[in-house]
Amino acid sequence: MKITGISIHQPVGLFRLLTDEGLEGWCTGVEAAFSQHCLDQMASVVIDQNPFNRERLWQELLRVDRENYTTLRGYIDIAIWDLMAKSIGIPVYRFINGFRDRVPVYKRGQIGLLPDQVIEEALQVKDEGYLGYKVSMHGRIERVVGLIGDLREAVGPDFHLIFDGRGQFIVADAIKVGRALDKMNFYWFEQPRPMNDTNGGKQVADNIDTPITVEVTTPLEASQVMSIQSADHIRTGMPYSGGFTDVLKIARCTEAFG
Repeated sequence: MKITGISIHQPVGLFRLLTDEGLEGWCTGVEAAFSQHCLDQMASVVIDQNPFNRERLWQELLRVDRENYTTLRGYIDIAIWDLMAKSIGIPVYRFINGFRDRVPVYKRGQIGLLPDQVIEEALQVKDEGYLGYKVSMHGRIERVVGLIGDLREAVGPDFHLIFDGRGQFIVADAIKVGRALDKMNFYWFEQPRPMNDTNGGKQVADNIDTPITVEVTTPLEASQVMSIQSADHIRTGMPYSGGFTDVLKIARCTEAFG
């Protein structure tokens, strides 16, 4: 099988890899700004290539991506994985050895709500059947800590609560928030410090019990977080971190650290 062309459909944002066997690899959600750039700069890397040489294509896309269009590379990589999975007749999640058919789901709350509105929204989320709720709130530290207690009291002891710091707390305040989360049995504390601040993150992690989750975009970032132990979990996503290839490399990195 060879890739014979690329087709991008806007405004729906559908990216198609065409082949000489009639199969197509798809990626949805492609931003219009990337369409022409994709055709001009990166099409030559994949045209007339076998999609099963995925790792070589990924390395070559990384080499030509001088402008760091990680999201753009992600679109192409996702479509390649989709094409490979279709060629053997299984979904992508099975092709990458996924085995679950159900995953737990939480809902992220709106940003900028007042404390009473946060509690109202959390109760609505619980009634809708979600297993958890993620809240983000900033301002005076006393107000934030007060909301943490009031929110737990409102939803009860068995509902999963997550607090997103959005990287906006100084270390001392992050520790204060984290200790309040400890008392109220929050599920995790997300991004208490800015991305890549592993030293500040470790200070927070060493002083609280609630697991810390941070976002990473490369295997190198994941290895730094895990080796320094500045967080307990990492999260990442596509296509902003690249495609399936990038995310699987990140996952294997974290697996190596247990």
